[in-house]
Amino acid sequence: MTERVVLITGSGRGIGMETALLFASKGWKVIAGIRNEKANSPLYVRAKDLKMLEYIHFKKLDVTSTDIQEEVKAVIKEAGRIDVLVNNAGYAAAGYLENFPVEELRQQFETNVFGVAAVTQGVLPSMRESEGGRIINISSVSGIIPFPVIGPYAASKHALEAMTESLSYELEGTGIEAFLLEPGSFQTDIWEKGSVQWSKRKEKSRQNRKEEALVSDILARKNSFQDPHMVAEAVYKAATRKKVPFRVQVGKGIQGMILLRRFLPFSLWKKLVLRQLRQRTGVKN
Repeated sequence: MTERVVLITGSGRGIGMETALLFASKGWKVIAGIRNEKANSPLYVRAKDLKMLEYIHFKKLDVTSTDIQEEVKAVIKEAGRIDVLVNNAGYAAAGYLENFPVEELRQQFETNVFGVAAVTQGVLPSMRESEGGRIINISSVSGIIPFPVIGPYAASKHALEAMTESLSYELEGTGIEAFLLEPGSFQTDIWEKGSVQWSKRKEKSRQNRKEEALVSDILARKNSFQDPHMVAEAVYKAATRKKVPFRVQVGKGIQGMILLRRFLPFSLWKKLVLRQLRQRTGVKN
């Protein structure tokens, strides 16, 4: 049997790292896209400890680079083929739109939307040539249900949802399939870059107590979120099962929350959200 190959962007840590390790444990050839040198990657340390390095091939890939498509094509030429692409690279930034620099908003979209588009464009010609493949885009429940202070991140994931749905139509009949994974809250470093930018910005912005309390709540709770291995398992199923739903929600209570948002009038949903946030942060106005 021909060795199966998966390309995973943003593999250095978090969901990408767990996904890379899971595919490697199943005998796949893993092309692990990372932004920094492999020696500085938690994935390298974990893979070495688990004796999986023979299955994982580290490639320095920055999805926002102007050369990313050519870099992806070079990876494919070296690997011979890509059976599954997992567009996982991303980051999240927080803050009220009123105070949020437009340049930061552009950066959010550069990674979470334009980077996904560029890598996908780099992979598709090879998949068309081999008449098959799967593209799994890591979205977020925030792409369906936005909340206060994560508007920029939610907007980028909402755009990813639309782009992937359109792509699914466009690939019909080619043997290539595109899917969306919509995780809830998981223990990752996705807020790491965003929190650094927030720290630099909050002293200079038109600040109010509610905004700061909401951002602080997100950052304080990130270590209590769910195990990212759960998302890795969902990715592997989407890559290998014969029949996969176009949208796969991952995380406790996510499907129920989506149904509730869909059927409740927005005015009632808004009251519920704001009441919960008031209870969590203690900020009333």
